[in-house]
Amino acid sequence: MVSSFLSRRALIIGGLALATPAHAEGPVTFASGLLVDIPRGFAAQIDGDLLRVSQTEAVRAPLSATLRVDPHFSLHRTWVANRVADIRFTVRDTGGAGSGGPVHELRARRQLDDGTLLALIAYRQAEGAPDFEIALDLLSSVRRLPE
Repeated sequence: MVSSFLSRRALIIGGLALATPAHAEGPVTFASGLLVDIPRGFAAQIDGDLLRVSQTEAVRAPLSATLRVDPHFSLHRTWVANRVADIRFTVRDTGGAGSGGPVHELRARRQLDDGTLLALIAYRQAEGAPDFEIALDLLSSVRRLPE
């Protein structure tokens, strides 16, 4: 199992090969050939075929997300499905309200042109509607490296 700690810009997910050493502004390549852009102010960690992203900037309600290739991932049946381009997603209030409001969970999936199904789960605490735009941008940035 490969585990790499990366910060900022770009990294590859979904492979089991050894990674090229990470640089803050450069990509890390894995055998799977999937590339995802990591936004500024976020740190990312790859563990096998799993990508964990967390907000490192000083914000009141940081975003944390997990992205992986998962052919069996589905949206919860009782949620209303939304659509942004080729991404289907649902958001639900998980409860557990604290001083920042309840914790919300985003579940999103996207199918690449080659049939690869990507699954993303993100969490954010918010008083009102949570902002998951960065998480959806993360998912929409996934692409295959040219061969």
